[in-house]
Amino acid sequence: MKSILFIISIQIGFVHFAKSQINDSSHYGGDNLNELLQYAKTLEFVNVSRMSKSDILLILSQCSNLKTLVIDDYIENDNSNNQVSEVKTDINFLIIENSDLRNIPKWVFACSKLQYLSLSNNRITHLDSNFHRLSKLEKLDLSYNRIRNTSSIQILNNINGLTELDLNGSKRLKLESGLEGIEILNLSNRKLRCNQVNRIIEFFPSLTTICLTNEKYFGDLEKLGVKIDCPKALNFIDSYYLDK
Repeated sequence: MKSILFIISIQIGFVHFAKSQINDSSHYGGDNLNELLQYAKTLEFVNVSRMSKSDILLILSQCSNLKTLVIDDYIENDNSNNQVSEVKTDINFLIIENSDLRNIPKWVFACSKLQYLSLSNNRITHLDSNFHRLSKLEKLDLSYNRIRNTSSIQILNNINGLTELDLNGSKRLKLESGLEGIEILNLSNRKLRCNQVNRIIEFFPSLTTICLTNEKYFGDLEKLGVKIDCPKALNFIDSYYLDK
């Protein structure tokens, strides 16, 4: 049996590491887009809210040095949702949270250099077939969405570099299949039976770290022969990019 680190936590989530990359960043709403664009050539970090697709595409096209974009309460008003928007951007980190999205905006898949994508706190049930375009993606946060089974995210197997997946808050998630390259998996706020943990190990063969919620599983995991190497109530902190 290989060694897998099980991390038990009461409150758990992927750190919004992008916020550590800039000391002085401003937050922009939909009514002050022009103010933002005045500094377009110098901005590397942008935090916006209540903006539409046209606003976001303008930001991506004008902010040539942009590396991190955080969007809260995104307004999806695009009815021609069949094609991927053609926008040239070198953005690496993208966060679209708290936006009630059922589908991932097509322009996201034009961000081909993304390394980190967070779609937390939306209503997504499955992943778009265009996900293969995000070939450089390393970390994906789908926490607190409506993913019902792992078969609906199998498209992620086409992204060779993806190693971290956050499914925190997916309480109704059914384990029907797995992802070969995932090394760190967050399944917090979801109760697991002993046989389900065994299935996770089978479905995620590259797994080295799994994040759970309740330390009562320690006993069950030890019966499975899984090595547990973590202190109690250790918070999982994604610090990969903090020292970059």
